[in-house]
Amino acid sequence: MVTSTKGGVVGFVTVLSLCPGCRQPFIYNPSAVPSVKLDGWRKPICRGCLDRLINPDRIANGLEPIVPLPGAYDPFHDSE
Repeated sequence: MVTSTKGGVVGFVTVLSLCPGCRQPFIYNPSAVPSVKLDGWRKPICRGCLDRLINPDRIANGLEPIVPLPGAYDPFHDSE
């Protein structure tokens, strides 16, 4: 926890999940991270799998690659 100069509490949040592609844990901002649909659910995907698995497949099928939003894999301010 970090205290601001005005005496309030300032915090940052991270979400930790296992990537459905590589099964490795990764942190992300749930409002910005790319996801894939698996078993009827949207699942967040790590940057490595996005670059190695998802985007090459999209490009091969004539689709544009997914470009993550800024901060997609960074902690985010708790006010978001």
